[in-house]
Amino acid sequence: MRRRVFYDAASPAASAAASLLADEFDVQPWSPGAAPESVVLTSAPDWPTPGERTRVIGVIDPGAPGPWPQSWYGLVPTGTGRALVARAVANAFADLDAVADLHRLERELGELNAIGIQPAGDRNLDVLLDTTLTKPRDIP
Repeated sequence: MRRRVFYDAASPAASAAASLLADEFDVQPWSPGAAPESVVLTSAPDWPTPGERTRVIGVIDPGAPGPWPQSWYGLVPTGTGRALVARAVANAFADLDAVADLHRLERELGELNAIGIQPAGDRNLDVLLDTTLTKPRDIP
């Protein structure tokens, strides 16, 4: 399934950058309530602060004065070719994947710690073996 990239339809620069990606990504104009895990292209510095599972890439005029929002994942100059825009979007999705993997690993380690702590107070060898051998398999 192709990953979803949204763009700010009010921004000609973001619309142009998004049109370069249509063959590789599911590109759609942004609307409130859009998919939570996505990349958004915009040139509006007052763009809403993204959620934890959204990355915003600013498509900016390199001659324009900043500063640009710190919440933006990255910047690409207006008129940039497809390769640079596609790489910026791919990197943003890789960052989203890395954060999701980190959260998953933290959850799994927490579950493993709980499994390790539980038998410490249990003197029944059968329960200890059952917990130690079966509970780790239940972790997705």
